[in-house]
Amino acid sequence: MVSLFSVVLTFIAIILIPGLFISRRLSVPFSIRNILRFIKLAASQNDDEEERNEKRGTMGEKEKRGGLPKHVAIILDGNRRWAQKQGLGTSDGHKAGARRVIENAKDCFAMGINTVSLFAFSTENWARPEVDEVNGLMSLFEENFRSELPFFQRRLSVPFSIRNILRFIKLAASQNDGEEERNEKRGTMGEKEKRGGLPKHVAIILDGNRRWAQKRGVGTSDGHKAGARRVIENAKDCFAMGINTVSLFAFSTENWARPEVDEVNGLMSLFEENFRSELPFFQRDKIKISVIGNRTKIPQSLLSLIRETEEATKSYEGKHLILAIDYSGKFDILQACKSLAEKAKNGVIQVEDIDESVIDKELMTNCSEFPNPDLLIRTSGEQRISNFFLWQSAYTELYFPNILWPDFGEAEYLQALTWYQQRQRRFGRRV
Repeated sequence: MVSLFSVVLTFIAIILIPGLFISRRLSVPFSIRNILRFIKLAASQNDDEEERNEKRGTMGEKEKRGGLPKHVAIILDGNRRWAQKQGLGTSDGHKAGARRVIENAKDCFAMGINTVSLFAFSTENWARPEVDEVNGLMSLFEENFRSELPFFQRRLSVPFSIRNILRFIKLAASQNDGEEERNEKRGTMGEKEKRGGLPKHVAIILDGNRRWAQKRGVGTSDGHKAGARRVIENAKDCFAMGINTVSLFAFSTENWARPEVDEVNGLMSLFEENFRSELPFFQRDKIKISVIGNRTKIPQSLLSLIRETEEATKSYEGKHLILAIDYSGKFDILQACKSLAEKAKNGVIQVEDIDESVIDKELMTNCSEFPNPDLLIRTSGEQRISNFFLWQSAYTELYFPNILWPDFGEAEYLQALTWYQQRQRRFGRRV
């Protein structure tokens, strides 16, 4: 643990040594309180492992706290808007972005992060109408590969130092930007945004049943039952609003590994109960039901009900409810690859004919008129997609409300749709 004496010495060093540098480089004021906060953050990184473990323990018995990530991936976006805001040419924006790439890499490796992936140029970028800009980017890549090779060849093992603390001070200063500047940023981005209508396909990761139950002091099974009721209510809301396809991630392949066997068996029974009780609703409202996933582990009684429901609703159009049970995005892609490999082996398809559209047809979502979701919602505040629709969500808008699934009602759903309509969907291109 960093002693009070060392913190004081560090503070003096920061104030006396880099003061001139800071006053010259930073055009916004910053407070001593912010500096102290970031010094404390810097100092805390030197805590010994025992204290870190103790901190993790106090954060909650069931929460698993991690250290630094081993692999950080970044989508580099905003060079053009940065240049426009500064009154500069687009090429200047890209050059500034290239400099940031190197600075970012140095920061990451200095902190002990092992791998950094940067999405610098997408396949869709070739379709940009500004040919000079694309050519300029290629030249910039060449220039940077050439100039930065010495940096790549050096090993970076920079310890946490005054230089790193200065970076935190700079961050503290930047947090005091005025509301006027933030409003200006919002205004600049808003002028060219294209607002969308309702999504055709909404996918939802149902998360939070257990926490909902714990919060109310009831059993886990009660949480799952409340979540099941919400499924039907949500489907009614979606179709009433004119949304064509709704996909619900109800049970992942990884869920089989839960230690609570009774909970898993209870979920299978709950699925059976709902397929049986809701079939009249599906037929009355002419909702097509499809179940996707690996069916090999699903109990035979539930599998029979799934087949019966799919058969009874297969002719319906306009409303499609897809339930993902024992689903894995990786498995979905794997089974598509195996299917195509078998077809290529038997001469049904030529390897050179395989493209994205061919793969689309082999995925489990080929049951839908709109296989790729426009909007993916994960309830409970968790911000990951957990092996759901990995291929299909390439250009999906992701929404993470801090609301547990059983509480995700009509008002919350409308809020999600309002957020979606404010998004600028570019599908990897500038539109």
